Amino acid sequence: MSQYDNVILLRQTNQLKCLYTIVRDKNTARGDFVFYSDRIIRLLVEEGLNQLPIEPKKVETPLGVTYDGYSFKGKICGVSIIRAGESMEQGLRDCCRSVRLGKILIQRDEETATPKLFYVKLPEDISERYVLLLDPLLATGGSAAMAVEVLLEKGVPQDKIIFLNVLASPEGIEVFKKKYPQIKIITGMIDECLDEKKYVVPGVGDFGDRYYFLDNGSGTIRCGFSADEIPRVCYSNILGKPKYQKIEYLPSDISMNDTFIGNQAQIKRGLLKLKYPIEHGIIEDWNSMEQIWEQVLRYDLVKQVNDDKSDISFNEHAILLTEHPFTTRKQREKMCEIMFETFGVAGINVSMPAVLSLYSTGRTTGVSVDVGDGVSDIAAIWDGFVLPGSMKRINLAGRDISRQLQVEIMKCGYSMNSSSEFEIIRSMKERIGFVALNKQSKYESTEKFQLPDGKFLKMTKASLSKPSELLFKPELFGFEDSNIQESLYDCIMKTDMDLRKIMFETIVLSGGGTLMKNFGARLISELAKIDDEVKLKMFASPERRNNCFVGGSILSSLSTFSNVVFSRKQFMEDHSCIYDKLF
Repeated sequence: MSQYDNVILLRQTNQLKCLYTIVRDKNTARGDFVFYSDRIIRLLVEEGLNQLPIEPKKVETPLGVTYDGYSFKGKICGVSIIRAGESMEQGLRDCCRSVRLGKILIQRDEETATPKLFYVKLPEDISERYVLLLDPLLATGGSAAMAVEVLLEKGVPQDKIIFLNVLASPEGIEVFKKKYPQIKIITGMIDECLDEKKYVVPGVGDFGDRYYFLDNGSGTIRCGFSADEIPRVCYSNILGKPKYQKIEYLPSDISMNDTFIGNQAQIKRGLLKLKYPIEHGIIEDWNSMEQIWEQVLRYDLVKQVNDDKSDISFNEHAILLTEHPFTTRKQREKMCEIMFETFGVAGINVSMPAVLSLYSTGRTTGVSVDVGDGVSDIAAIWDGFVLPGSMKRINLAGRDISRQLQVEIMKCGYSMNSSSEFEIIRSMKERIGFVALNKQSKYESTEKFQLPDGKFLKMTKASLSKPSELLFKPELFGFEDSNIQESLYDCIMKTDMDLRKIMFETIVLSGGGTLMKNFGARLISELAKIDDEVKLKMFASPERRNNCFVGGSILSSLSTFSNVVFSRKQFMEDHSCIYDKLF
């Protein structure tokens, strides 16, 4: 027992102490961490079931003898607080094979440590059930309190909720018990305190940090761990090499053989020839791409997690990679081959950005419109699966809009032709570029943009809005690609008639290309011109630039994620496995 009322602490046996030592050790391999965590979770579940009321029940044994036994009084339900809470579901299933499960998706704001509710899916009769609420860590108590509020709104009384967690902080317990004194907490250990980042200390770190995630975008590369709210590594997917001949006898920190990646390339871009390894979602330069992966995975990610900058054991972790639809078989095999051979990862999952972006909003059904730097993807998704025939790919996206802005700048009398100046144009597009609400809109005023040398570049708003017309009226620029509104409409119409209503009412925007001012309003307007009878509803998170990463973080945190990961052995035996386990 513990010093707190209605808080049950597992009996601190020698076995339990050893189990917690293993899961706290940062050097514990992923497989061992999962195995021993599951043992702790099983003990928590069993103690939670011990707290449920029972009633007499007579049964007849195989010998024909009546036995006076017992059964649980009432129905049971498990509710996991996604994302880490799903890691406890299997322990509950091991004890109650047919138990109903619900999910509540809550994410914590990294800056304010406050929780945000994204998604709720609970059994319809949950008010009639005893609820085992599952979350490995009770830190501030904010997420747990929000989950309880959801349950109370659904009619579940406090005395029918039991909260199970692997570790708890004194602060979290105090906050939780003050609000919900009738709810029992069952925990394995109560740690010392919370640190300045609101993590349990000494803790186990982030309970979900057991998989890598690499969002390999045409314009930006993002990398982190499962359960991360934001990428640990995020910068431009570019590589630069010196473009000027060095005068040998003059001192310089740049050699002709140096290679600069991401932020370092941006800082020195005036001296470099910049290269994008990915064009329209296709890796065109494998050598450059591999150099960038090397920098991201072996250096920058290591700095984020290890103060001593020791290497990460990739052979103990799987990695989730993103890939746009209609990518060639050869590219996917090459990408997986590099990850297995060069980095030695334990396993790989390949997922579509559009699907992951939908997951990031807490939805598993809807239409995802993902406009990145190199390609625009549209996909209709039902219950987590892409509907056959609905996928659309447009080889026009943010970088093409930047190129059209470059043309408009030249028309205004400015010359910006180098690869380094193209990055300035991209920055300009993001800061003052916008989408006209309709093609006939007249904009006579001017905007100015300060260049790195301190001078100002002035352009009319009409010139600034014209490049974005590329997505809505590509024929005006000489392109034969479909426009985005007709592609979206066609995507939805390719689904079954019964699904179209929910698809039209669940359009989710993602990717940096959708962040231009008025993009969503213009897209809705263009769709209404195609079909003015349908009800349209669009969802656009202010942080949608990172939607794909967040969705991948959620997916790789699920207890079922290992089922969609293929190993090196499977890959070497049969390359087709990379198609069998694709999200």
